[in-house]
Amino acid sequence: MTNHNSPLSLFFSKIKNNNITLEYCNTLDDIFEDLKQPKISKYIFNSNSSNNTKRNVNFAFHPPRIIRKLLEFKLGEYSENALECLNLGIESALEIYQNPKNTSNIITELDLTFKETLSTFEYAKLMYTFVNQESDRISLSASNPKLSYQNSQTLFNVAKQSDILFIALGYGGIKPGLDVFSHYVKTQKKQNPQLDSNSVFYPVRFSRFKLEEKEPNLSLQEILNLESIVDNKQIVIFDEETGTGLTMDLAKSYFETVFGRKDLICFANDSSVDEYNLNKKYAVEKDISFRLPLKKLIKSKLFF
Repeated sequence: MTNHNSPLSLFFSKIKNNNITLEYCNTLDDIFEDLKQPKISKYIFNSNSSNNTKRNVNFAFHPPRIIRKLLEFKLGEYSENALECLNLGIESALEIYQNPKNTSNIITELDLTFKETLSTFEYAKLMYTFVNQESDRISLSASNPKLSYQNSQTLFNVAKQSDILFIALGYGGIKPGLDVFSHYVKTQKKQNPQLDSNSVFYPVRFSRFKLEEKEPNLSLQEILNLESIVDNKQIVIFDEETGTGLTMDLAKSYFETVFGRKDLICFANDSSVDEYNLNKKYAVEKDISFRLPLKKLIKSKLFF
């Protein structure tokens, strides 16, 4: 496996017990303060102590939580600036996953931009209301970075190394989606160092069970924005896991209608539904050590 030191990869390599969950309840301001610490990246990169688990979790889980909060903020329709803040948050989360040692500077700059973009009232609504995340062990297991790497390389071959519009379904698909996409772009640059990647990552909330949403939650402006940048990019729809596959079925149908195309690649990081299992569907040779059945992965202490 390539040396892709995303926060998620570092986190999974350090965890030695089964007590880690996704549960979280704090403000975006608290998240920013955690990530602004000047030595946080150096501390995590250079420390092997099991006592640093909390810092590792924050370093890995906070960038997706930033996007999670910005999606909520956008849907709250506080202002037209909310969409701009979401795009800035996406860029920053990706930059942290691709260049984690610069985390403190990235977050400091993002915070300053939010203050310049939003009114005092809007900024307070964004920064000082809670980010609530429930515990979800299946989602956590499906975020295994070894699965993300394997799927990114399969996707690179299936998409024929082309630029992609990578749509991560939220909230569960955002965290591993950042990892899969970062691997993909890194492989693009490695294969074609003289070319800039024009691949795009975009998160879309679609919570069929917890929020009873019937379709992906996109505004008309977002649809227009995505249509303007899709060009000839390969469209990819991603989630962390599939369950019965119905959520992905609905998302696939929705985006086929939005883009007027049938050539979408739809898959989950860990799927029991063959249609959305990238390696099974395209029969790509792979290192079987990367794949463990989901039930065994949950019970295994190898990655927790």
